[in-house]
Amino acid sequence: MTRRSKRVAAGPAWLCAMLVGPALAQPARLDTLTVNAPEAPPLAISHIAADDLIAPDHRSLAQWLNLSPGVFALNNDNAAQGVRVSIRGFGAQAAFGVRGIRVSLDGVPLTLPDGQSDLDLLDLKLIDRMSVVRGPSSSLFGNASGGVVALNSRPIVAGEARLQAESRGDGGRSARAEYSTAIGSTALRASLAQSHFDGPRDHSHVDARWSHLNGHYAGADSQFSFGVSDLQVDALDPGALNASDMRSDREAARAANVEFNAGETIRQQRLHARWDKTLDNRWHIDSVAYLGQRDFANRLPFSNGGQSTFERSFAGLGLTLSAPHQAVFDRPQRFSVGIDSQWQADDRQRYDNNPGGQRGDLTLEQRERAQVLGLFLRNSLAISQRWEISTGVRQDWLTLRTSDRFLSDGNDSGERQLNDLSGDLNLRHKNAAHTTYLRLSTAYQTPTISELANPAGGGFNPDLNSSRSHGLELGWLGQTASLSYELVTFLIGSDDELQSFELEDQPGRSFYRNGGRSQRYGADLALQWSVNDWQANLAYSLLIAEYADGELDGKRLPGLPRQTLNLSGAYHWTQQLTLALHLIARDALYADDLNTVNVAGHLRANLTAAWTLLRSARQQLRLEMAIDNVLDTEYADNIRINAFGGRAFEPASGRLARASLSWHF
Repeated sequence: MTRRSKRVAAGPAWLCAMLVGPALAQPARLDTLTVNAPEAPPLAISHIAADDLIAPDHRSLAQWLNLSPGVFALNNDNAAQGVRVSIRGFGAQAAFGVRGIRVSLDGVPLTLPDGQSDLDLLDLKLIDRMSVVRGPSSSLFGNASGGVVALNSRPIVAGEARLQAESRGDGGRSARAEYSTAIGSTALRASLAQSHFDGPRDHSHVDARWSHLNGHYAGADSQFSFGVSDLQVDALDPGALNASDMRSDREAARAANVEFNAGETIRQQRLHARWDKTLDNRWHIDSVAYLGQRDFANRLPFSNGGQSTFERSFAGLGLTLSAPHQAVFDRPQRFSVGIDSQWQADDRQRYDNNPGGQRGDLTLEQRERAQVLGLFLRNSLAISQRWEISTGVRQDWLTLRTSDRFLSDGNDSGERQLNDLSGDLNLRHKNAAHTTYLRLSTAYQTPTISELANPAGGGFNPDLNSSRSHGLELGWLGQTASLSYELVTFLIGSDDELQSFELEDQPGRSFYRNGGRSQRYGADLALQWSVNDWQANLAYSLLIAEYADGELDGKRLPGLPRQTLNLSGAYHWTQQLTLALHLIARDALYADDLNTVNVAGHLRANLTAAWTLLRSARQQLRLEMAIDNVLDTEYADNIRINAFGGRAFEPASGRLARASLSWHF
């Protein structure tokens, strides 16, 4: 259950390799990675491995993400909303899914051109490692004010098979199977997973199925990998309650959500490929390509335009070229240059939603397109054995177009151009065990296509623009024989903060506007300790996030606790049995811009165990057990920001037992 805090390598290609590449394939506890050339820009990075979690809940990434300081994840229970992630406060106002944060899987983006990331395609039992970059990162990745979440799949081992089954105290169950083989030098893995959960509340049933086929080829100086994925989800949405209704009945769904059968259906397919090659033992090429489609339909808890559907097509290409050189000052350096492009097209319709979720009249039909082109370059210079300086710059051009096909109420076709320049400057000092760094950076966050919805009718909101941020970060990290530590302090200022709001006649649907300036400052602390059979991890975050002008001056940004603490401890009782305790403490927060809807803080605990029943050279049988929320704490699992009528609360599960059995052979 060890978490790695490592500093490794590079410009965009190197950094991608660091986050998801083979250098992290088999990390040791409290390890370091030696790099001979200048490294990546210094960043606040948390590395989390699957082994760090004992008997995790695989319904969402929330338990993974909460192991990193500076990260706040909500919503483990409502599949119709998806896990909501904020890093240093960015992403907290997303209506659903993830925005303001870049997400990738095996080096391939999961984030669309408009900045929205959908994580429901992930089969979390295939995930081996996760790296979280905290802080403004647009000069490296584009639309990423908050940071980056990079996921890496388990390596493919030819001839390996796995069967897994899980049962939960709330009636939920899941099953999966996978098999790996090899054809020549290419390793292949096929997996199929299915889950059924009823959730802790009425009207929260979900059925999901994932199918994945992955392949990997490794040559002498090149690697090629590919993946094909299919997703099917049918989920009901119990909706949010006001504080009074939540106290009255925590298991109840909102009445309107039941009346209008609120929920969603998703069908998605995706194909990706990645190729990297080293030329002349010097130049490194890293390229990615992907394409896919997503069919989506939802039912919201109101009548007027309460059903929305879209058929989405998307694609992307990326190319990075990097190499060491000594062209300046005759000192070791590394130069990177790259280009990436993404494209997205949504054919969207909106209908009235009649009681029972019956589809009514068409109220909107339009085709929405987003295309982004990014160019970036950076250089790292080793001033001396201990000092290094690096800088980077990136320009992004985002074009958004809408073509109105529902002309009975006028033509709302339009186009938006959002162009942004980002940069960073970094200074690092390091010795054998400790590193200190200073980082200046800028970033931007564009509104997504759904956030550009016009509250006055069709087309895009003409008054909504990108939010821009600039950050200052000072960090210390290092390790001893048994302890790794990381302490980062930061200051981030933002202009045109994106704010969500709801209309009275469309509750449950979020629109967006630009607010004024905001500021965020605080600190992230991570400690990892390991002695003999004991391990402990601590992730503490302090975040002061406030509006800095206008009528909201001095008000706290909604959806963000000032303090969070995650403390995990594990004891390896024997080689076969591990026991773990995970404590999560969250400070109070507000659910609205005016700071009138208070969400109380809480402390909760999860108790988990993993028992290897059988282990031999050819097979392993493993039983994992957990009691989530063992203290039966009453808290809100999800918070809806600026919800009309104070309906901000989605109650969490009470005490819940679950168990899973896996056979690896």
